[in-house]
Amino acid sequence: DEIKKYSVVGCTLHNTGIKNINLINKLDYKIVVSNFLYKNHYKKIINPAVIQNSIDFSRYDNDFWKFKNQNTALLISRLMPDKLNSIECFVKYCMVNGCKFKIAGEDSNFKIKEKLKNKFNLADDVFIGAIDTVDYLKENKDKYLFIAGVGLVILEAGAFNIPCFVCSDDKNKCYSFVTKENVELFDNFTINARSLVAKCQKKEFELDKNNLEKYKLKNYFVQKRDLENNFKRYQNLLTEKCKTAEVRK
Repeated sequence: DEIKKYSVVGCTLHNTGIKNINLINKLDYKIVVSNFLYKNHYKKIINPAVIQNSIDFSRYDNDFWKFKNQNTALLISRLMPDKLNSIECFVKYCMVNGCKFKIAGEDSNFKIKEKLKNKFNLADDVFIGAIDTVDYLKENKDKYLFIAGVGLVILEAGAFNIPCFVCSDDKNKCYSFVTKENVELFDNFTINARSLVAKCQKKEFELDKNNLEKYKLKNYFVQKRDLENNFKRYQNLLTEKCKTAEVRK
């Protein structure tokens, strides 16, 4: 209340679990990062704007991924306890499907790397350390058959037209490649048994090397997830709320 005397105050909701809805509703604005999150968790209790995660396409050029019979996949993820299940999802998938793999991510203090090495008998060179996804893929995109991860990783890799694989914390084959046919069902590029892509039975378990065109997502992402366009929506939201705040004063 004291801050609102001097400034517009708001928040962005990235996931479930918000307990103090009364406090959230006292803020001047609320943003939710996905339609699925809004419709399934917050629709009846708050009135937010939906502004999806976006990327800066000025960092990209028109040099796209090319299929060269690669047989190595790359997972890009934080090596943190909350990511362990999704990392294991990727490792198991690659092992079952006979695909070599690398894991990119900063080595944390939680010994996730050691747990993975011990559980799956992984060599040290599987782990390539922290990377800047866009810069790294500019130089190395043709080394990999597909890129795996969740959230922003899918946007950043998909903008190179590299096939993308969304990992999951859930078991029982709750993972999927992203295609032109199912991309609308992913929303924020996470997946579990309650996700639309699972409910609609549009999960894609195998990479169809005979139809790689369907994994080329750059044009879709430019239309839907451009940072410049979505930042303008954010600025417009703030401008509107600032006018309301002036009236409040």
